[in-house]
Amino acid sequence: MRALPVRLLLVAALAAVAGWLAATAASQAPPGFPACPPGSPALPAPAASAQGRAQEAPSRIIAGRPFDISYVDGVTSPQDTLAGSPGIAIEGFGQGSSVTATVAAPGPATFVVRYFDANATRQTACVQSAAFTVSVEAGDPVTGRLGAIEGPEPRWPRSGPPRLPKKGFLSSGPPLVGLQWPCSGTTGRIPVVAEVFVERRLAKKPTEASPAGRLTVDDPCGTENTHVARAPGATITWYGGPEADGGERDLTVVTSFKKGARYWVRITQAGRLLAQARFFTAFRAARGSFPPIWVIAPEAAYEAARCTPPRRGHGGPPLGFRKWPIPPCPR
Repeated sequence: MRALPVRLLLVAALAAVAGWLAATAASQAPPGFPACPPGSPALPAPAASAQGRAQEAPSRIIAGRPFDISYVDGVTSPQDTLAGSPGIAIEGFGQGSSVTATVAAPGPATFVVRYFDANATRQTACVQSAAFTVSVEAGDPVTGRLGAIEGPEPRWPRSGPPRLPKKGFLSSGPPLVGLQWPCSGTTGRIPVVAEVFVERRLAKKPTEASPAGRLTVDDPCGTENTHVARAPGATITWYGGPEADGGERDLTVVTSFKKGARYWVRITQAGRLLAQARFFTAFRAARGSFPPIWVIAPEAAYEAARCTPPRRGHGGPPLGFRKWPIPPCPR
C-alpha cells in the first residue's frame, strides 16, 4: 500500500484534533450555552498565561506543585478550563478567567478552554473550544546536610560531615544521625528513600544483606506531620512542615540497641546518593549518681579503637576495650 503524502497526514491530524475539541464542547457544554454548530465562524481563542507560585522563579511550573492559569481579556470570554492530559487536577471550575491547576508528572500538559463571544446575547452565545500546552518540569532535587544529635535537638553542621565520635547522656536524648534540607517552590516532588542496614555482630560491617528498614517519603517538602518506619534497633522518622514551598525538613535515624550495633544509613533520591553514614553506637548503664550514657563513632574510628587503646587525655569519648563492648583487632 502506498504511503499517504505528508500534507494529507497533517490535514487528517488537524481534523482529528478539531473533532476531539468539538466532541468535548458538545458533550460538556454548560446549560444555556450550547456548542457552536458546525460552520460557525471561528472566534479567536483567549490567550492563556501559566505562572508558578515560587517567588524565586515564578516562570517555572513544577510537577506536583499548584500553579495559576489566567486568560487575557478580549472579545472572547472563557467559560471554564478542562484537562486534556491525564494526571491534571483543576480548581476554580466555572470561574472563567483564572483557575489553579496541578500536574502530577513532568512533560507537556494539555488544557482545553471553552469560551464564547463576550458581546453575544444569551440567546445567540455558543461555546467553542481550543487547546494549549503547558511545559511542566520535574523540579529541583533536594540538597541536604548530614548531622548528628547530642542532646534533644539536632546540631546540624554548617559545612562538612558531623564531627564524631560523640557521647551523650541518654536522659537528654538517644544518639541519632540525620539529614536536613531546605524547601522552596521549585523543589521537585521526587521521592526520598532512607535505608538502614544493621549488624549486631560487631566484628562484621553492615551490607545490603544485613537486617534492614526502609522509609520512602513521596514528597520531600510535604506538609504531613511525620512518616515513621521501623528497622532492627532503629527508628526512621521524617518531619514535615506547614508549607510545601518553605521551611526545612528533617529525616532522622534513632538507634536503640543497648549492647551496641553497627549501622549503615543510606539516603537517596531517584537513585542519587544524598548522604550516607557508617557508624557504631552503644549504651552504658548508669553507675552510681551518673546517668546512662551512649557513644556514637564513625566506622573508621571504631575500627581503629579495636586495635589501638585511646590515649589518656585525648579528649574524645572513651571508645573501646573496657569502656565499650567492641571486639578486639582481627589477627
